[in-house]
Amino acid sequence: MSDFEEVVLLERINLIARLSSGCECQKNDKDIALIWIAELSGVTIAEILQAAIAGTGQKKSCST
Repeated sequence: MSDFEEVVLLERINLIARLSSGCECQKNDKDIALIWIAELSGVTIAEILQAAIAGTGQKKSCST
């Protein structure tokens, strides 16, 4: 995932959080929003960690 895609995803998560906390949503709507936030952020975290691990591996192989 590119940096741009990560920023867009984080902006979407932010928007979902603001909309679900600021409006008079039904409890079910808020629950769905929280689940969606958890799924989106979990995917993003996994991809960032995977990229960091791949970057660390590349640095080690370049220095040897």
